[in-house]
Amino acid sequence: MGSVKKNAVYNILLAVSQVLLPLVTFPYISRILQPTGVGTYTFVDSYTQYFVLVAALGIPVYGMREIAKAKGNYEERSTVFSELLSIHFLVSLVVFSFYVTSFFLLPQLSAYGTMFWIGSTLLFSNVFVMEWFFQGMEQFPFITIRTLVIRLLTILAIFVFIRTKEDTLLYYAINCISVAVNAVVNCWFAKGFIKFSFRGLHFKRHLRPLFYIFSTGLVSSVYTLLDSVILGFLTNTEQVGFYTTAVKLSKILITILVALTTVLVPPLALAFKEQRYADAKGLLRKSFDYVVFISVPLSMGIFVIAKPLILLFSGHNFLPSVTSLKILSPTVLIIGLSYVFGQQIINTTGNERYFLRCTMIGMLISLLLNMLLIPHIQQTGAAITNLTVELTVMLLLIYVALQKVPFNPQWVNLLKAVIACLPFFLISYWVENMHWPLLFQLISIIIASGAAYILIQYFIWRSNLFPEIIGLLRKK
Repeated sequence: MGSVKKNAVYNILLAVSQVLLPLVTFPYISRILQPTGVGTYTFVDSYTQYFVLVAALGIPVYGMREIAKAKGNYEERSTVFSELLSIHFLVSLVVFSFYVTSFFLLPQLSAYGTMFWIGSTLLFSNVFVMEWFFQGMEQFPFITIRTLVIRLLTILAIFVFIRTKEDTLLYYAINCISVAVNAVVNCWFAKGFIKFSFRGLHFKRHLRPLFYIFSTGLVSSVYTLLDSVILGFLTNTEQVGFYTTAVKLSKILITILVALTTVLVPPLALAFKEQRYADAKGLLRKSFDYVVFISVPLSMGIFVIAKPLILLFSGHNFLPSVTSLKILSPTVLIIGLSYVFGQQIINTTGNERYFLRCTMIGMLISLLLNMLLIPHIQQTGAAITNLTVELTVMLLLIYVALQKVPFNPQWVNLLKAVIACLPFFLISYWVENMHWPLLFQLISIIIASGAAYILIQYFIWRSNLFPEIIGLLRKK
């Protein structure tokens, strides 16, 4: 449990840096590039990321699990690593040809040809980033330090080189270069843990589980990546810019929840493999409690400060994003719970086919609602679709997961967290009527709401989670 806590601290630090990067850069970028520039970048990147996802073939999820199982055996993990890296590279070559062909043939894409060529580097950079290997080996200190350094350099480059709304291309290039640098550093560091070889490789054993995980990722990407692409095809890049702003601000804090859930995947995979079910259920209960404790106030908080948040980070030009941000605010909680029941239970126990079925239902709902709503209410329609699909998939995952591993989550803690957040609305109403400067309003609402939440949790509900988190951080 000690290593899990240590890894959680490193991953939380990593997640905080991932939150701070857009918090630092997005107010600057949105004002420089304007809604059209932000929309163009997002349209190209969302389209490219879909091909990156296809090329990865589910390896980021599957690879972490398999490396965790082979962690103690040098020869076995070297073989697994060599097999998965080879598969990823070969598939990327095939996907690259389709990617390039698509932006030559489709008129909606050909106008952004140069950006798509830059984006093509992501297909191969992501092969050698191989984050799944270091996560499976639980090398979270390395992941954290490396990422912090590269993110700081990326922030510096953005402020130095991005000066006008014509710099959208350069902004995308900087982001792609940062991924390539990650790949180079990772390849150098990985040499100490494995020996790559083409001998004795057996690709076939990975194909079945990869198929289910890949299919799940591909299907779910319809409502996580392609919503922006569909919006761009059916409307314009300005609407994509409005929607992107809402999505970015609503989901930016999800990285903290993902950090908590990710560090538990390797020990959970090992516990299930060794049939230590009591230990696994204990980890799952703790994970559920942490996700609820953190995600409920984040969701409620985003809802109450949606307008000042948009004004501060994006400016008056992005005010149409406020409604979408409020609609999307519950997704912080919803996606957090989906990670617990989906990634930690269904995927970790080898039941990927059930995850696939849940996401296929979500994909069908996404396509139907996007086609019905976007032509009429544009970015708001995309936001409603996003929320509906995430909620549906979460409920399906919970049902399936509890059938497989009935670990008895404490649902009453969810209700307690919601009640503890009710003062947020009164605090927000009072502060906004004081007509203070915008930044001071936000800081006041966040501090007062956070204090109210913690006091209610600790003194009324007698929750011990906050002292646990503080104690964990003090140890490290």
